[in-house]
Amino acid sequence: MNRTNIHIDRFHIRLKGISPQTAHSLVNGLGNGLLGQLAKQSYLLREKQLVHIDTMNMGILKAGQDGNSANVRGLIIDRTASCIKNHLG
Repeated sequence: MNRTNIHIDRFHIRLKGISPQTAHSLVNGLGNGLLGQLAKQSYLLREKQLVHIDTMNMGILKAGQDGNSANVRGLIIDRTASCIKNHLG
């Protein structure tokens, strides 16, 4: 079993046009989506690897005109996974 641990000290994201309740639901359970993204490229993960990221800044994300929070959640997951991949490889 691969026991890669990823530790992020600070995660910054600014959501515009999204209510606080929606923002909480967007980031709640983000780990499962990230695992799915990272599992697609498991070659990046080495056994017993520890990845420490001091600060991850996602910048500003705006809600689309359709107000579809699933699209924003997907964007958060994609950007976060991309940042983690940059640290891994």
